[in-house]
Amino acid sequence: MAQPATTVLRFALSEIRLVDVAIPKGTRVASGSAVLFVTDQDLVIPAGMTAATVAATATTPGATWNGGCASSMRSSRSPRLARATATVSM
Repeated sequence: MAQPATTVLRFALSEIRLVDVAIPKGTRVASGSAVLFVTDQDLVIPAGMTAATVAATATTPGATWNGGCASSMRSSRSPRLARATATVSM
C-alpha cells in the first residue's frame, strides 16, 4: 500500500515579530503544483525569531513527491508568513 510523502517545512516570517507566531497543526501548505502537505503538529515561531520547522505529510499517498524539492510554498492559513520551504523525503 502506498504511503504519503513526508517532509520538514521551514516557515519564515518577512520580519521579526515582538510576539510568538502560532501555526496550528493541520495547516495546509501547497506549491504551484498539485502537491499539498498538512503540518503534523502545532508550531510556534518565538518572538524575536524569523523561522522554525515542523514535520508535514502529503495529503495524497504515493511516491510522486518523494525526494523532490518544493522550494517556495504558500500556507492557506497563514498569510502573514513570507514563505515555507521543504525538501520532500520518505
